[in-house]
Amino acid sequence: MSKQVLSIEQMNHLRKLGIDTSNASFVRIEYDEHDGENRRLISILVEENHYLNDDSIKDSVNVYTLQDILDLLDMGVNKLFLYKSKKKYICLYIESCTHSILNVAIDKEPIEAVYNMLCWVIEHGYLK
Repeated sequence: MSKQVLSIEQMNHLRKLGIDTSNASFVRIEYDEHDGENRRLISILVEENHYLNDDSIKDSVNVYTLQDILDLLDMGVNKLFLYKSKKKYICLYIESCTHSILNVAIDKEPIEAVYNMLCWVIEHGYLK
């Protein structure tokens, strides 16, 4: 199964880069589940955090989907392309006027390729 959302570490990295992640489509919630003597930490994804007042919640983090990242990458005059080759996804960031390739990100997961491109776009000042 392909990766559906970014990891907590990736979301923390985006926050460090200055991205407001409060608009993420999903929330990863970690909570304690007690079954008699057994206790375990459960992690689930929910679309909205309806559980904020639940005392068993240990942590909650907004997490982006592929569509969330694509929505962030409003390219303006530059273009973003995502291609699938045999076993990898190729994300290209192209300057519109000259059609020059500004960056290429390749990964076996589409969300990873687009996440890497988002980081590059932010770090190089293309995303305002």
